[in-house]
Amino acid sequence: MPKSEKKTVEEMFLSRVIRRDGNECWGWKGAIHKSGYGVLVKNGRGHHYAHRLSFLMHIGEIPTGKDVMHICHNPECSNPAHLALGDRKENMRTSFEAGRLQRKIPLDAMPKIRKARAAGASLQDIGNMFGCTKQAVRHMLNSHPEIAHA
Repeated sequence: MPKSEKKTVEEMFLSRVIRRDGNECWGWKGAIHKSGYGVLVKNGRGHHYAHRLSFLMHIGEIPTGKDVMHICHNPECSNPAHLALGDRKENMRTSFEAGRLQRKIPLDAMPKIRKARAAGASLQDIGNMFGCTKQAVRHMLNSHPEIAHA
């Protein structure tokens, strides 16, 4: 396909989003990432999350260190009225409160996790102890600095 006929990311987004009237969630008829988010793959390299593209197109830039959060807690939605900026901790907290995230590690286990980490256990080792991923352990350690160390 000649370069002039290639679709821009914005054109690709607009061809896959399902706009609805009123305050309803906008659907997505493109690829869905394993995390549940609408995703756009361009030229087989990398991907763009639909909700982030919608934010950029309709609201503006996304500052470094900020997440685009779904107020509706529907990961496929890209209605700009349902999107807001927040930091990672706020995004995780509101997702957990809405029931979108399951906490596999109870908060009362944090002293044990910190003690294991201080003794040199890897995030993967700790994740294996609790039947979760190393990313979940990292999230718990980073999201709950207020919980006392062991």
